[in-house]
Amino acid sequence: MKAANSGHWSTTICIAPDKDLNCQTGGLWPPHFFRAKQGNGDLGDRLSRAFRNSDNGPVIVVGTDCPSIQQSDINYAFKLLKKYDAVFGPAHDGGFWLFGASPRLRKQGLTFNPVRWSSEHALSDMAACLPHGASVKFIHNLIDLDDEASYSLWKKARKTSQA
Repeated sequence: MKAANSGHWSTTICIAPDKDLNCQTGGLWPPHFFRAKQGNGDLGDRLSRAFRNSDNGPVIVVGTDCPSIQQSDINYAFKLLKKYDAVFGPAHDGGFWLFGASPRLRKQGLTFNPVRWSSEHALSDMAACLPHGASVKFIHNLIDLDDEASYSLWKKARKTSQA
């Protein structure tokens, strides 16, 4: 993913299942990216672990199923985390393609339960898990690729934007 490759931040690829930590990616990811195991549990458990195990500072997670993410999207999210506690990149289906947390929010501890993952409620449930009073900013919608229908929608949107 070209968007995650920058000198402005360090990138960690969280791998699942854990046994595949050292598998070859066929050039999909740059070899200098640090790799970490996602561990057990649902996506909320794995996200919480990723935030706990990250260096101090703001942290952004992005899904690998959103081919339209640009480096400028990640830069913008980091910029927003200087002012807001949390940043979401909403997906067309009610989920999200990006979530970022400020150092202040991370110090409060992040737990993402209960969230109805892989549903049209994932983003709203996730936002509801944030501590009361957390400031949240939503950036633009993108299409994540969950199935053949979303892939077709993405191809159509891409063709329209290139015309």
